[in-house]
Amino acid sequence: RLCIGAGSKGFSGAALMCSLGASRAGAGLVEVFVPEEIYPIVAAAAAPEAMVKSVTSYRSLLDEPMDVWAVGPGLGKKHAADLLELIERAEKPMVVDADGLNILAGNPETLSRCAGPRLITPHPGEMKRLFPAGQRSRAETAAAFCDPYPATLPPQASRTLVGRRQPPPRSHPTGH
Repeated sequence: RLCIGAGSKGFSGAALMCSLGASRAGAGLVEVFVPEEIYPIVAAAAAPEAMVKSVTSYRSLLDEPMDVWAVGPGLGKKHAADLLELIERAEKPMVVDADGLNILAGNPETLSRCAGPRLITPHPGEMKRLFPAGQRSRAETAAAFCDPYPATLPPQASRTLVGRRQPPPRSHPTGH
């Protein structure tokens, strides 16, 4: 069971792409939670296997029986406090991307208090906002970031690098 928190006014495509990607990747049950204002758009355009639901408060999703979370794409910052609480308190594994990372950039210490495992997926611009590391290599930045925060970090680039507390960051040269 995958719970996706994505989309906002003007960014309904983010929720649609996440749900389609999850379905194509083999997720069993995909539930997409979107703000009420875009619910009709997403519900009409979503793949038939995705269950689209409206949400007024992302912290209310803590009561949802999910196995995995994916939050952030297209959310904007309107619900930042709710999203930070969800990122911190959800016990199941969570992928945090896009606007979820932009919200975390103002509160990175949230990652040190998370109840469950977190996978964060920043592109270079998001990584600079999340962790201004100065003149370091990507591997050094990943290692420095993962030292205080128990998150897995595959920063997006042409060559995938996966950082976490132990072992040291690893590189995958094909980018897949």
